[in-house]
Order: sequence, then C-alpha cells, then structure tokens
Amino acid sequence: MSANPSCSHRNIYGIICAELPKRNTAARRLGCPNGTENPHTIPYYTRLMPLGMPRHTMDALMKTRNLPLDEPALGSRRMADALGRPLHQLRISVTDRCNFRCTYCMPKAIFGANHRFLPRSEVLSFEETERLTRILVDLGVEKVRLTGGEPTLRRDLPQLVSRLAGIPRLREINLTTNGSRRVALAAPLHHSGRTRVTGRRDSLADSTFRAMNDVDFPVGRVLDGIEAARAAGFANIKVNTVVKREVNNDGILDIARYFRGTGVVVRFIEFMDVGASNGWRMRDVVTAEEIL
Repeated sequence: MSANPSCSHRNIYGIICAELPKRNTAARRLGCPNGTENPHTIPYYTRLMPLGMPRHTMDALMKTRNLPLDEPALGSRRMADALGRPLHQLRISVTDRCNFRCTYCMPKAIFGANHRFLPRSEVLSFEETERLTRILVDLGVEKVRLTGGEPTLRRDLPQLVSRLAGIPRLREINLTTNGSRRVALAAPLHHSGRTRVTGRRDSLADSTFRAMNDVDFPVGRVLDGIEAARAAGFANIKVNTVVKREVNNDGILDIARYFRGTGVVVRFIEFMDVGASNGWRMRDVVTAEEIL
C-alpha cells in the first residue's frame, strides 16, 4: 500500500517482511504502526537500507548487478532480522505512480498535478529487478510481492512476472493492485506465471467508492476485474478493504455478504497513519475489534 516509500540506492523500494505475532509492547518498541490494535499479526516491514540489511551486504548486492543472471551472488547466506526471524518475503514497488488518489493513501492535496514522481532513469529496469530478486532468493527469500503505486501501470508488467517466475526456489509471486486494469491484464498476468493477486474494494456503494478513490472510478469496473481474474484461472484472490469511520464502515457487512461463498478472501484493514500525508486521526479508525 505504500505509495511513496523512500530508500537509498536508486530507490530500490525493496522491503523484507516477517510476520510478528501479536506482542503489543514489542510492536511499539519496533515502531510497528497500530501496534496496540491489531488482534492477530502485524506485518513487520524492514527496509533493505538502512535497517533491514547490513551495509556491507547491500553494497555486495549492488556490486554484483552485472554478473550473469544464473550465477549465485552471495552463496547460501540467510538473512534474519534483529530477533533472529528469517526474512523470506520481498516487497518490490515497480512504480511510485498511481491512477487513484485514495484519501487514505495518496490524497490529491499532496499528490496533485504538480507532484514530482521519480524520473524513468531512477526506476529499476526489469533486468535489474530480476537480478536483485535472484540475489535475495539466494539469501533466503521465497516469496515476492509486486506493488506500487499501482503496479499495473508499469508497461509490460507480464514480462517482469515471466522473468521472476523463472527464478529457481522462488515459491510465490503476488500482485497487489487497485483492480482498475485487471480486466485487460488478468489473462496475460496469469499466463506469465502469476500465482496470487490481491485487490481492493473499499465499498460496494458506487458513490462511496468514487469518493474514496477521488478520481471518480466506478465500483463496477473493479468488480468486473475480480471476475476477470477468476475467469483467467487465479485460484487465490484476496480483497482488501480499508475501513474509515463515517466513510465506509456502514458497508462492512455488505462486502462480507457479497463475497461469501465465492472463494475470494476479504480482509478488512484499519485506517493507518502512512506518514503525515493522509490526515490520520485516531477518531477515524474503526478497530479490528469493532469490525469483528
């Protein structure tokens, strides 16, 4: 979901994540958002630089970028976080651009017409992304999630998926998308090796959905995208719903009923502070306990 992550080394945006079992005190100590409110697990995201990986390891990764793609870069060393947990999931933002201006993520007041996104020269090429992924798989990564911005805005995205699908020992490739281009890309992404897809559905009420994405995008087109993904053969589809008080919390049951029995997994997400850009206020948060 992160729309505007920051990281050194040409904005790699690589984020390694491990699941942190509910430990509220530990969550606050580690700086995890909403550490007191998530009743199950908290995704503990650690940036490759400078927190998640020693500087010498990152330097070694970057120095090996021009080696043959099939040559192991760093042997069989395994990465772990400060608590000794294995880091096996890699999150890669393939673009910082998005065609939505969701009020809880990329509001127009911050990401307006004059906002300066990354120039193309600062975005990793498919070759560089594949190379970095191969190195990190060699260090223990087993799953990759492609995000943005909105990843489907990246030209020729199925080609990148095909490249990653050819990496030995990479078990899963996941895509997180707002669903706006899923109808057109569902089949090519599935044919290229896609195994999982996660979309978003903040409301079934068209007026509410248009207001939340703030670009007047209709809810029906996203629902069509979900059906296109199912028709293309995706067996594991998840839908994320960000819940904001007095905005869409009255539609929680409608969404649960709509997807019940379809095989689509719905996940309701608390409205989170994403770094002073979305006007986060505690009174707007509908906690997991309330949702349940």
